[in-house]
Amino acid sequence: MPHSQQFELVWDHYISYAVHNESYQSWDDSEAWSGNLFRRYSRSKFLDYLDRATFADTRYPGPFTHYQVICQDHVIDIAALQPPKVRLLGPS
Repeated sequence: MPHSQQFELVWDHYISYAVHNESYQSWDDSEAWSGNLFRRYSRSKFLDYLDRATFADTRYPGPFTHYQVICQDHVIDIAALQPPKVRLLGPS
């Protein structure tokens, strides 16, 4: 939208990320998160996937979090040790 805010999110270190079309986002009552368009998950299918597909755990590289950014056309899942650095770029 013409007056929407734009942000830049930068993760210095991440374990994994995935981008998919928002039309294919599914709902799962077993997932737990806080937030709306920027979410922080405590339980998710993405965390389950990382547990099976990688050797990342609380020992190495250390405790990490699943963040999700919901955009107009995409959903971005990020597993990272720290929250992102956020910079306001201004209106579009």
